[in-house]
Amino acid sequence: MGPPLFLGYLKGVPFWWMIQHCWLSWSVALLCLLLIFYYVDRHNFRRASAAARQLETGVRMINMKGLRNIFFLAIIVGAVFIQHPPFLREAIMLVAAEGSYFTTPKSVHWVNEFSFAPVKEVGWLFLGIFLTIVPVLDYMQLHARDLAIDTPAKFYWVTGGLSAVLDNAPTYIMFFAGALGHAGLGIESPTAVREFLSNGTAEMVAVSMGAVLFGAVTYIGNSPNFMIKAIAQQHKMHTPSFVGFVVRFSLPILLPVLFLVSWVTMRGG
Repeated sequence: MGPPLFLGYLKGVPFWWMIQHCWLSWSVALLCLLLIFYYVDRHNFRRASAAARQLETGVRMINMKGLRNIFFLAIIVGAVFIQHPPFLREAIMLVAAEGSYFTTPKSVHWVNEFSFAPVKEVGWLFLGIFLTIVPVLDYMQLHARDLAIDTPAKFYWVTGGLSAVLDNAPTYIMFFAGALGHAGLGIESPTAVREFLSNGTAEMVAVSMGAVLFGAVTYIGNSPNFMIKAIAQQHKMHTPSFVGFVVRFSLPILLPVLFLVSWVTMRGG
């Protein structure tokens, strides 16, 4: 479900907790979006010319290169479950990423026009966000009870609203700390996190779904969004502007889905 929940995992949220408790909200959003995508694709296909339809449905040869990278990907996924000793997980991930880069033929990089430029662009932007979020975390934890965010629905919309205009990963941590602070607990204590998960399930689901789902509202809501836009532009592909993306896609398509998730799963808060 993306970077926010991985940060929650690093803070002590069990790996399977999210699947066990967020499946309903996630299923509602996913089913709605799949139905919308199917309708739009079907509508556009019927409007297309016969030549374009033949091009899309004709028999095409598929050739895959770089299958060795599945091995490195498996290492990275497996490393997620390593918790001790500290930094071993990150070291394994870095080694696997380097192994993938240096063992992939340069011809594959050339054909795909691979470049580190989008990664660097996104990295510097979100490094600044993460560095400046630290004092906000402290404030949220200390003053959570003064902010009047005291129901799952409020946590969902406030977390989501800020996740749309900030990176959703630090926003998730910020409101995770706020929810813990509202319960008189601290985010740095694994024991406190486990206690909160047993008593504050609705609030945790709201924070998690708000961060994850609203991260798709803008390019900067989730760091991969911005990186994909940068990669597309590097390949000379047209992408909507920041405002154009929100006006043409997020507001008319995604916002109703977000309201539906709130209505179906958080009506009690």
